[in-house]
Amino acid sequence: MIASGKGGVGKTTATAFLGTELSRMDKSVVMIDTDFGLRNLDLHFSLDQKIVYNIVDVLEGTCSLRQALIPLEPSRKLYILPGSKDYRYCLSQSALVHVLQELTKDFDDILIDTPAGISDTHLKILPCVTEVLLVTTLTDASIRDAITMGSVIKKYGVPTRILFNRISKTAMAHMENRHLLYLSQDVFQMESIGVFPYIGEYGMHGAKKIQRSLQQICTQI
Repeated sequence: MIASGKGGVGKTTATAFLGTELSRMDKSVVMIDTDFGLRNLDLHFSLDQKIVYNIVDVLEGTCSLRQALIPLEPSRKLYILPGSKDYRYCLSQSALVHVLQELTKDFDDILIDTPAGISDTHLKILPCVTEVLLVTTLTDASIRDAITMGSVIKKYGVPTRILFNRISKTAMAHMENRHLLYLSQDVFQMESIGVFPYIGEYGMHGAKKIQRSLQQICTQI
């Protein structure tokens, strides 16, 4: 489960990048968008006009899982199960369990992109997952909300690691001051899975650096 306390920290973007990189590492991957009403994961792959069925159609039995899954590359190593625009939908945990059991048969990794904050959707997904990646930036609001989200996750006993996202060049240059290690161990009391740079500062010239960061994170998933 990919989660965050605060919105706008790049959680969905991180999901898209991680899924893509895992597939490049010869893993079969499916990304699921569970942000009902505010789906955005499909936009990262320009799928908005190509979606016929979505996750709610699958959960309610309107279509099969195979009909809703969209392959994102010719090798068919990477798929997306699109989200729904139905903000009124109330997730059925039993239906979700069934879908995840079916996906586990065919995929090495299942990444579940969730809404920001704490919602009933999170509480129903948490008992179904093996790990949570908690995405945060270094802003005070993001850190505070991530701490709160982390305390909720701990009640479910799900292993959780912190992913520091949108880290500026300045912050990257000062990582030797152990600030991020302090945040993960002493503030969050969680292991850090890695640091992802702020893409806007690097552009195309920073592709290799971004790739290295992704690879380091994905080898730990």
